Amino acid sequence: MVKLTLGEKGQQFKHNLYWFGILLLVALVTCQVLRHVDWSYFRRTALEKQLRELEKDIVVESVQPELKTRKFMAKCNVWLRERWQTGYLYSEATGQGYFVGRLSAKFRNAVQAQKALIDAGKPFDEDRIPKLRLVVEFERINCRLLVADADYPVR
Repeated sequence: MVKLTLGEKGQQFKHNLYWFGILLLVALVTCQVLRHVDWSYFRRTALEKQLRELEKDIVVESVQPELKTRKFMAKCNVWLRERWQTGYLYSEATGQGYFVGRLSAKFRNAVQAQKALIDAGKPFDEDRIPKLRLVVEFERINCRLLVADADYPVR
């Protein structure tokens, strides 16, 4: 049996290779753990925070409740269009619903089907609306907003 002895540089290389292996293992385990984290919560809270800022801008203005809804709808429409998202704003003050943002036929049909079910007395089912990101209640202007990802145009 032949015993191989390493010199000073060989020992250093072996030591560095050992630490590289440990760091690589730690990085792989970290990636596996981070893969299981539900990041949608953080995106959802950021979206909701920006929508609350829009609501605050509208509440500061002293106008009639119907006009607050219209102004909020206009701001949401611009905001959602820029983000390639679609939404449905239901105003409890007027009892009407408005589609805002970049509209898709799937989203429109799903929301109208849900509205018919709610009018029939059945509960709201979030799973039936495609690509739904969040549902936000705005108490100060009596509105509810459904936000979903819109479809990108096919060229």
